[in-house]
Amino acid sequence: MEEIKLYDNKEINFNGALKYHIESIASGRTSTEKYCTYNTKYGKIKIGGHPIGSNFQIIKYPKEFQKEIDNIKKNMEKSLELLKELEFVTSAKYNKFGELVLKYKPIFMIVYNSDGYNVYKSLDGAKICIDEPEITITDNRIIMKSKYVAKKSNGNRYYHPHYQNYSQSACFGSGSGRNLLVELIKKKDYYGSAQMIYIWLKTYIIDSAYNNNCEEFVYESLKHGLPIFTSSGRRVTMDNVFKIFSDISQKKLIKYKDYDKNIEKYKKFKFKEA
Repeated sequence: MEEIKLYDNKEINFNGALKYHIESIASGRTSTEKYCTYNTKYGKIKIGGHPIGSNFQIIKYPKEFQKEIDNIKKNMEKSLELLKELEFVTSAKYNKFGELVLKYKPIFMIVYNSDGYNVYKSLDGAKICIDEPEITITDNRIIMKSKYVAKKSNGNRYYHPHYQNYSQSACFGSGSGRNLLVELIKKKDYYGSAQMIYIWLKTYIIDSAYNNNCEEFVYESLKHGLPIFTSSGRRVTMDNVFKIFSDISQKKLIKYKDYDKNIEKYKKFKFKEA
């Protein structure tokens, strides 16, 4: 297939998005060692190459299906152009599988502690920096990366308290918010999806998180020199953290190599609600 040129002047093969679309409209398929044939309302569509790899290619399709191909290409380009309007998104591009990869500006995750949860009361309303998170939107999951992670003693690594890295599973809870995000992703409305994910990144609800060990996010952020603020906007440092957050475990914090670089990066930064 031909390639799509994105606004950042990089080229990717958009076969991944096409492959997902063919599978979504197919009523069945037959496979051989080299080819898969999908039955669709347009007729039979024959593809070759590894069906989940970047060498996937469409071999033969009915003339009526060309409009679908054109629409996929058009929608992908339109989504990228719309995403340029979001000030908190720094980069948007498709990878070789047709999955959207978003990079965000540094985000402050706000800690919410319900009245019924009796630990980390002093952290309620605190703002913890997530430095330049990256989100990949696939057809069935959202994959998160970031420069820094909070580590747990069992070896699991968490980029966000509502995200499990080892299973690449993001928890969006239940209800209207989650349902809306699912619907936006299904429709390939990445402009709306990016905004919903931004809200998710900013939210840490302690009593419903995969990782409710809030201490780890505080420790790791401070050791990297990343800013943390109290609910009133006071800057938290390695020197005052245990006085301000009185109900977290006290431990010796050793600076990482990038501590001074991040202190300088955020030296004049003052928290304000976005």
